[in-house]
Amino acid sequence: METVGVVLAAGKGKRMGNPALPKVLVPLAGKPLLGYVLDSLQSLSLDRIIVVVGFGREQVIAYVNEYYRGIEIAVQTQQRGTAHAVLQVAPLLDEWNGTLLIANGDVPMVRSQTVREFLDHHHRSDAALSVLSTIVPDPQGYGRILRASDGTFEAIVEDADLLPQQRSITEINTGTYAATSKVSARCAHVRHCIECARRILPDRCSFGFA
Repeated sequence: METVGVVLAAGKGKRMGNPALPKVLVPLAGKPLLGYVLDSLQSLSLDRIIVVVGFGREQVIAYVNEYYRGIEIAVQTQQRGTAHAVLQVAPLLDEWNGTLLIANGDVPMVRSQTVREFLDHHHRSDAALSVLSTIVPDPQGYGRILRASDGTFEAIVEDADLLPQQRSITEINTGTYAATSKVSARCAHVRHCIECARRILPDRCSFGFA
């Protein structure tokens, strides 16, 4: 079964201090954020890697083509959120069967070893959809992981949708997912988030997470 990496790299960098620069090209220690993510995924020897581009796509594609080989490109013409971005890879995966590893192109500090262990756990558990979470001292702005009293997963709630009693939760969604091809195909049914006017992938995590 193939594992395909999907890197979400379509967002703007307006909160990074340079609204004209795609978020994934913001430099960290002299290297674009996207470079760290691609280096990490390439070290995993995935079968394929697809980068979803959108805002400033000419700049992002030029960077990928200059520094990497064998990376495929999908285009999100309108930035409508995470699930919509993932849907843009569908034409490249016609009748494909396998696992999608979905990662944000602006999250450079997730170690490749962590991602490898996450993928291994996903395959061993035979889960339909897995999400990589972490504990942080200040979770403000991040989607929170909700768990039942026995510790099992219940849902992911975006920061803007949290109830007052949920704001103290420090376990957050890292934005890294592993999904079977069947779950990926069902992303088209993700509910529309009216407040943000975009589709949010975690809305489907409440169904079939293991």
